[in-house]
Amino acid sequence: MQRLLLVILVTVSFPGLVKAQNTTAKRAEKNQEAEKELVRYENDLVQAVLTGGSVAADFFDRSDAEDQDLLLNGIVSTKAKHVAEWRSSSRKMLSIKHSDYLVRVYGNGNTAVVTYSGHNQELKGKVTDSYYRTTDVFAKQNGMWLRVLHHVNAIPQGGEP
Repeated sequence: MQRLLLVILVTVSFPGLVKAQNTTAKRAEKNQEAEKELVRYENDLVQAVLTGGSVAADFFDRSDAEDQDLLLNGIVSTKAKHVAEWRSSSRKMLSIKHSDYLVRVYGNGNTAVVTYSGHNQELKGKVTDSYYRTTDVFAKQNGMWLRVLHHVNAIPQGGEP
């Protein structure tokens, strides 16, 4: 009798176990696709910023959420200000090096956090070097990743804070 109950219990629970494994596999596949899309976004961002001017402005205009927060070393800015700064060509990036990418995907694969280290050389009358850690938060809307938060903290040259 106990064997019969055990066989029935295993038989009834087995489809649920298979479904859970399929759901986990689908989620992992969706997360891998999101990670690829976000790494592609970061590569496109670097190319746009190195080109500068309207190319960078147009990139940020289409890929940043309208109500995005930009926090640069504790100073809050807006998307409109950021886009206008690039459109005016008042910034000229000479080099950008990002490393230590980490992409975390949450929920149904529609929210992600990307962190990385960076080193930029920018021309501001003279060449300036910046070392930083960045955290970007993305939300996927209508099939497109939008950056909703861009947070940058300066760090000592070549190191962590």
